[in-house]
Amino acid sequence: MQNKVFDAVSENEILFEDFLEVCTEVSIPHGWSCLVTSKGHGTTVVYLYMGITKDGLPFVEKQGFIRSDMVLHCAVANREIDPLMHNLVKERKMRNLLDIEIFIDEFDQRVICQGIHDRKNFQDFDMTKVAYEDGIRWRHVSCSLIVNNNSSRCTKCAKLSHILNKS
Repeated sequence: MQNKVFDAVSENEILFEDFLEVCTEVSIPHGWSCLVTSKGHGTTVVYLYMGITKDGLPFVEKQGFIRSDMVLHCAVANREIDPLMHNLVKERKMRNLLDIEIFIDEFDQRVICQGIHDRKNFQDFDMTKVAYEDGIRWRHVSCSLIVNNNSSRCTKCAKLSHILNKS
């Protein structure tokens, strides 16, 4: 029996160069966008979902991006998350357009922690040790970002909000 090393891409696996030509053909849910960005010699395909602040300003709430190695990266509120840890994918390497569509559909269904909105109410507190500002709202430093239950906040942000509202 011969041992073969497969350097070639399998039939089902798409090359990044081919993916660039069809990345906008991925079926994405309403509210999602696709863009291709390049810096130097690197090119990245980004799928993103925009949220709207209470003041009407758009911001990137969810994003998945793929570089030339076809490995998926994810971010929520500009903070990178592990897509495996949040069960968004079975593996990080995207092999075809269907893998990407399944990921986006799964990510689209996830609820993002709403954090703590009205920091003005808590001006007397130094929150920098227990919270950070993501540009839109404050979050507990251990915020999970994705909420897996029927809540609008993760348990850490909910506890912090409760403590702040009591004082």
